[in-house]
Amino acid sequence: MTANFSVERAVFIQGRIGIEGFRKLDLNRLGRELRRMGHRFPEQRAERIALAREKIKQIASRVAVIPSGKELRDMLISDRSELRVKGFGMKEASHFLRNIGFEDVAIIDRHLYRFLRESGVAEDMKTLTRRRYLLLEEALEKLAGRVGVSIAELDLLIFYGMTGTILK
Repeated sequence: MTANFSVERAVFIQGRIGIEGFRKLDLNRLGRELRRMGHRFPEQRAERIALAREKIKQIASRVAVIPSGKELRDMLISDRSELRVKGFGMKEASHFLRNIGFEDVAIIDRHLYRFLRESGVAEDMKTLTRRRYLLLEEALEKLAGRVGVSIAELDLLIFYGMTGTILK
């Protein structure tokens, strides 16, 4: 819901549609609801939500037996995986996994990237490739280890420090 869209608006829309709406509304109705509430990409998001719903049982069965968020993230983004979720990249898959309790992945968004760049950990980059994402995540892991918190806790603390808010 939030890729190239306001997180505040996405949270608002999620609250209005509700879990049952995301689970049960058919593709066309979900698209209409997203459009009515002002989502920037209503049809695309509705399609991706509908496709993700088809895989939720498969994903849940893997979550129950694979303790590594990093391993699961690779499955969620790999074109070779039956768990591939269309529209998921490193950040989106990490966000999903963090929301369901995994603490070994970081959500490298523009705020964390800016923090790492201003801290001298990351150089200026135009695109965030998979390799660069993993390097930034590794830098956060080292810092988290020195501070004595999980990478999930550290990235939340940094996000809060950079934005002054926590939405979810």
